[in-house]
Amino acid sequence: MVSLADGQTVSGTLVMKGTAKEDGAVRPNYPRVEVSVDGGLWQNASGTTTWQFTVQTENLPDGVHRIKARACDPIACSAEDARTVYVNNHPTENNTRIVDNICLALLATTAILMVATVVTRIFVYKKAH
Repeated sequence: MVSLADGQTVSGTLVMKGTAKEDGAVRPNYPRVEVSVDGGLWQNASGTTTWQFTVQTENLPDGVHRIKARACDPIACSAEDARTVYVNNHPTENNTRIVDNICLALLATTAILMVATVVTRIFVYKKAH
């Protein structure tokens, strides 16, 4: 897959493109290229030596997904080329939830530190006789 980087964040319509090769050389004998999303059924891509496949990421939940491609001839299929992508179709909603959780964690941590500081000062400062 030449158009999709491993770890890439994607949203909306994702068009993947690639070239079916064997041992570094284009192999014209591959009659089909297949793509699988998250271990699902293999689906035919458009084209053979150069191919493309479209995924509507709105049909996937936000989060990490694995996309694999392979070229097949009548006898066998090639090794799989796989990419992990992060689908994020709702960035504002997800980012707001994450920021809210971080703020709550920081407030809780700050409160604990303030209490610890007060308690420490009670034990550290003693009245001189």
